[in-house]
Amino acid sequence: LRKALSNQYRKEGVICQEEHEEERSAVSFCSDCDAFICQECVDHHKSRKLFKKHEIKPLQQVFEQGKKENLFKCLKHKENCKLYCHTCEEMICHICRSIQPHHSHEVSYIDDELGKSNKTTLTQCLSSVRTQRKAIRSALQEVQDSK
Repeated sequence: LRKALSNQYRKEGVICQEEHEEERSAVSFCSDCDAFICQECVDHHKSRKLFKKHEIKPLQQVFEQGKKENLFKCLKHKENCKLYCHTCEEMICHICRSIQPHHSHEVSYIDDELGKSNKTTLTQCLSSVRTQRKAIRSALQEVQDSK
C-alpha cells in the first residue's frame, strides 16, 4: 500500500491503475489487487464472481488507515510525510524537502492535492447530475404536454 500510495499519487490526485482509454480518478483501493480503482472498476468488481470477495475500501478510509499504520511516516527521518515530490513521484517529509535531491523539485502538500482531486470529481458529478436533471425535466414536460 505504501508503494501504491507513493507511486500513484500525482498532481491531479490518485488515478485508477487499471487500463482505460483516458486517465480516471480513483475512488477506492482494492487490497486484493493492490490497486487504486475508479468507480467503473468498483462496479466491475461487484458484478463479477471472480472479484466479488475482493476487499474494496473508499480512498478516505485507506488514507485514514495509512495514517494509523504509519504508512505516511518517512522511512529516513521518521517524520510524517505531508508533501508529495512530483519529480520523484514519492511522499516526503519536511526534512527530505530541505535536502538533496528534493529541495529543487516540484512539491505540494498531500492534503491540498487530494482536496483538489475531490473537488474535480465532485464538480464532474454535479455537472452530470445537472445534465440528467435537464433531460428529466424535458421528458416530464413532454408527458404533461401530451395529456
